[in-house]
Amino acid sequence: MAQSHPLAKTEQAIVVVTENWQGVAGQLQRFERTPEQMTWQPVGQPFSVVVGRKGMGWGKGLFALTDQQVASVGYRQEGDKRAPAGVFALGSVFGLATPEQADEWL
Repeated sequence: MAQSHPLAKTEQAIVVVTENWQGVAGQLQRFERTPEQMTWQPVGQPFSVVVGRKGMGWGKGLFALTDQQVASVGYRQEGDKRAPAGVFALGSVFGLATPEQADEWL
C-alpha cells in the first residue's frame, strides 16, 4: 500500500527563514490552507524571531536528507547552540492566552 506524502493533510505551517545557516535573527510566517482549497495562504504578518545562538543545523525531521545536504552544515547536535532546520510535525500546542491576546502579540 502506497504511503501518502507526510504533508498531504497538513492545514497549518510555520516557516522560519534566516539569511544564512549562521544567522541568529530570522522571520517567522504562519500559513494555512483548507482541504477544499489546498493553496497556502499567509496568516497575519511575518515577525522577527531569534533561532539558535550559532544559527541552525539540520534536524532529523520528516524527510530524509541527501549526503550533500548533510555535508553542507551537518546535523544539529544537542548542546551545539544551533536550532534544528527541516520539516517537523508539531502535536497539540496550548497556552493560557485567549485568541484575542494571541492576535495582539502576533
